[in-house]
Amino acid sequence: MQTLAFALTTWPVFLLFALGVAIHLRVSGFVNLGFAALFPCVPFLAQALLLRGVPGSLALCASLGVVGGGAALIEASIFNRIRNGSDGAGRPTLAGVGLYFVIVNILIMSVGAATRPLSGFGDNASVNLVGLWTTRAQLASVVAGVFLFFVIYAFLFTTQWGRIYRAIASDPQFARQLGFPVDLVIPCASAVGTVLGGLGCTLVALDTAASPTVGFGQVMVGVTCSLIAHKWGWLGLAVASGVMAFVQVVLASQFNGRWTDLGVYAILLSLLTLRGRRSAPPTLRAVE
Repeated sequence: MQTLAFALTTWPVFLLFALGVAIHLRVSGFVNLGFAALFPCVPFLAQALLLRGVPGSLALCASLGVVGGGAALIEASIFNRIRNGSDGAGRPTLAGVGLYFVIVNILIMSVGAATRPLSGFGDNASVNLVGLWTTRAQLASVVAGVFLFFVIYAFLFTTQWGRIYRAIASDPQFARQLGFPVDLVIPCASAVGTVLGGLGCTLVALDTAASPTVGFGQVMVGVTCSLIAHKWGWLGLAVASGVMAFVQVVLASQFNGRWTDLGVYAILLSLLTLRGRRSAPPTLRAVE
């Protein structure tokens, strides 16, 4: 039961990563690892602001705004041109890999490879709920993840911009012919996806202390969840995130924290092998 409790508190964080990846992936058509390097920038930037006396909520909002704005700028100035000038996802994917290593190396050289952001700011006080132990940081993750899940769902299905996003996600070329602002929506989707991933990294850092390269593993979580859920839509994405959280928690408990990402990579490799070409690109069917 305690393992299940840990999985339930990990699930909302995985859901944030899955939502972030799926929102960007659905309109761009490829997995952009460049934005993976932006995820851990949020807790590092938040820590820098906290150390300078900025209040916690303001530091987090400012960090999310800076990183999200940077993602939108990168998408509009770099990847939009690469995508429009190529016939497939090969060149944008390679550009994303290159950007990932550039950003990660700059981050490591700036803060040090052994730095753990926000490790001294999280509230790790234990809480006993109906006989199961958790922490306040984990409870905050549950509240934030579930709340944002419903906010994004409401935005996509009840607002005009949500319907525009869904139309562009279904057929970008046809949406462009109809006059929809494709070149505006894709950078905005990149910003929203990066903000969700950055918030997920911040919640992870509050409880377990993230490493400077945490972005890559979490993007793989999002990609794996998207692959699992591409036939079951929005609900499938939530269920897939829960399954991945349970797998990782079980592996962490069995191997004392080692090989915690083994399940993610094994499932991802199995899906890619079994599905072949039919698995690419994974989509968030809930926006169709």
